Amino acid sequence: MLWILVLGTAVGVGATYAWARSSSSGSGPAPEAWVGSEDFRLAGQELGVAHGAATESTGDRLEGPHGHLTLRATRGPAGGAVEIELRGLRGPLAAVTVLPRQRSGEADVRKASGDPALDAVALVTGPRQARAAGLEASVRATLVSAMGLDPVSLEKGVLRVRWSPLQPDPPSAGPLVARIRSLAALADELEGRGSQVGRLARVLEADPLPALRDRAARVLLSHHADEPEAMDAALYLLQHPDKSVALTASLHSAARPQGLARLVQLATETGLTSQQRLRVAQALVETHPDVAVRVARNLAGQHRLRESARRDAIALLDAHGTVAEVPTLLPIRDEGPLSLREPADQAILAIQDRLSGAAAGALTVAASDDQSGELSVARQAQEGALAVSPKDS
Repeated sequence: MLWILVLGTAVGVGATYAWARSSSSGSGPAPEAWVGSEDFRLAGQELGVAHGAATESTGDRLEGPHGHLTLRATRGPAGGAVEIELRGLRGPLAAVTVLPRQRSGEADVRKASGDPALDAVALVTGPRQARAAGLEASVRATLVSAMGLDPVSLEKGVLRVRWSPLQPDPPSAGPLVARIRSLAALADELEGRGSQVGRLARVLEADPLPALRDRAARVLLSHHADEPEAMDAALYLLQHPDKSVALTASLHSAARPQGLARLVQLATETGLTSQQRLRVAQALVETHPDVAVRVARNLAGQHRLRESARRDAIALLDAHGTVAEVPTLLPIRDEGPLSLREPADQAILAIQDRLSGAAAGALTVAASDDQSGELSVARQAQEGALAVSPKDS
């Protein structure tokens, strides 16, 4: 008797609140009654959008503006689930696709937001800068919540949900209007506020996940280098394990003590290409000429390096080199690739010009034909000058 009473009470409560319950799409038996035509008509009146009544071949539909978005809600001619979509989403996420993972049929780990909680329930794809700016921590948490019994999807600026409610009794606009408005509230949160740079700066400053702070900083530095926020990004990335990233960051922040110090460190570290080392030397030539010249001297003497890179290194030695670079330049002048011989010769002459007025007994180049190109101590008519003999023809 007690069991029958409890069961009867449960059924009564279920009937009273059946309109508020959503069931998972495709799971369990379909409800016997769904949101009907009258519910659609009443919802259209309340929302101020057009209601298209069901026919034999088409179901009810609502269509019209909802704020700056366009609403479309439909159901099949035989009833069933309601498809609701809002078109015209703004902001970075308009270029991002978010699909429920369990419905996508895919398990590509490359299609990831970078947040394990979101990646467990959704596949996220789109331009890196859009994902970096649009997927702030609060937005990711909202998307995780939205992937519940009736998961949403976002594609090409269209936010969709397939909703499976029970029919209100008596007919009412309430449940359908509430679901549409909740989807609109989600769209509003996904659109977010502020410029793309501002969003990236917020992620860099406060996101709990280091990988996403890193991504935001890199996007700021690569796509918004002229913005003030890029300096914070550069300082954040100075110690990045990818030396190319650290180089870009240090070059951008070289006017700051931290950036300049990192640039000097990179001059002696491994992991950079020769072209990148040349960029380090060129950036340090005014503040740390000794470091810059040392890097350029090393590059100029590398026989396997591309001639264009060696030529640029020789040009730096031409402008800033000292007599210590002459032993590196002489073999290039005399035996190096044809395209490098004249630049090396000019660099040696430039070094000679910078040494005018040196003390007697200074280092000289060449004393006789059989010693052409050798370094020795010699006295010239102008004592102390660096003398350079012509190359052997």
